[in-house]
Amino acid sequence: MTGYQEFPEIIDALVTALTEADELSGVTVVDGPVEQPGHDSIAVGAAAAPEEPGLEIASEPADLAGQRDRRTATVRLLLTADGAELAQARRRLYELVDGADAAVRRTPDLGGVVARARLTELAVWQGRHGTGFRVGAEADVEVDTWANRLRSA
Repeated sequence: MTGYQEFPEIIDALVTALTEADELSGVTVVDGPVEQPGHDSIAVGAAAAPEEPGLEIASEPADLAGQRDRRTATVRLLLTADGAELAQARRRLYELVDGADAAVRRTPDLGGVVARARLTELAVWQGRHGTGFRVGAEADVEVDTWANRLRSA
């Protein structure tokens, strides 16, 4: 591929991997940001703050001839869990993180869409929500892809 057209396909493949994971049965997986994160949910390509990026892409030359680029993209997952007790919500959040990690590790090429995908970073917060607690996390899924450069005439 020469351009950035593969990135919508990468998001689609990640949504599919998470949706089909047995560990995440009953979890709401959505493509893109959600207005209000819900109980046991994962938003793909979303960050906790709406102005923060849900996808970041970096390119660098991968060979001395400058004909291939290695692209590294970070796709953010916004995971949330609620509970009557803080410890309960926190435990559930880490179950969601483990489920997402297992889904990505099971299919590290996301069905042939990327060279490699892996969960790399996690930022967690916790707070009150209604009469209970909500615990959330931003998890970064880093993906590696290769692209052939267009040759100029």
